[in-house]
Amino acid sequence: MNKALALSTTINLEEQARILKYIKKHPSKEGKKAKNAYILSVIITLLIIFFVMIPLCIYNLKKIDNIANSKDFPIGATKEVSGHISLYEDTFWYTDSSNKYEFNLNDYTLDSSFENGEIIRIYLDDDNNVISIAHEQDEGKEIGVSTLFMFVIPISLLLIHAFIGRKTYSKHWYLYVQWYKKEIEPYLFINNYEEVINNKKYYDVTVKIRDLKPEIKSKYKSILGKYIILNILFLAFICIIIYFAIKFNLNINNGLFIIGLSIFILIFYILINICEENLEQIKNGGENKNEKNKSI
Repeated sequence: MNKALALSTTINLEEQARILKYIKKHPSKEGKKAKNAYILSVIITLLIIFFVMIPLCIYNLKKIDNIANSKDFPIGATKEVSGHISLYEDTFWYTDSSNKYEFNLNDYTLDSSFENGEIIRIYLDDDNNVISIAHEQDEGKEIGVSTLFMFVIPISLLLIHAFIGRKTYSKHWYLYVQWYKKEIEPYLFINNYEEVINNKKYYDVTVKIRDLKPEIKSKYKSILGKYIILNILFLAFICIIIYFAIKFNLNINNGLFIIGLSIFILIFYILINICEENLEQIKNGGENKNEKNKSI
């Protein structure tokens, strides 16, 4: 699926422009179909960005702003701090300037729903006297969920768009790109480039899996199995991260959280991309490329 998305993103703009320039300079029926498929794919991508991604960003930023400006303090309180219910005692505490301040829980609330280790809000007056305590409000979780979905929903839609498009409305672009990369791109920087590519005609460079040699077909199925497992694990881990972020009210804006999540995504992207590259190499006849080069 990442490879499908790569057709509209990883192929850089310079390379896309080069392929479109080739189509314009060497017009053909297949080239026209490929260009139309590319334009349609770009339009759908822009629609997702402007009608899903940007509205979600605006909505989430407004929600954060509303919550930040709608704090209702109890009478006598002028500020709040984040604190914790003690794990093994009926106390709660917070830290300030490396100092820990601990209080008897029963002196400030009769609410029996506070749980050991729970993160709470502690309301203070100007002299840092505790006025009251409260459960950590759900807004933080709501912001965390919204922020996660702000990225998950658009990325998921882009992946679905690329994957379905590759098989349907963007199919001609995908096939043309594969042909161009195999039949035209290798000769870009030779002196007699125009002479070499002048008589080249488009054809489907992909290979039917059923037509592969048994040993290559077995290799393809093995790589495909790894690819499917990696994608399932990736989606499962994303769901687990979202679950723990909600359940334990994780601060997703924390630098360590962002770095850890980025490393996690990068590792899976590299592993999945390696599998996709190997699958594409086999499907595009790459297994026989060295043999062909030797025979030339």
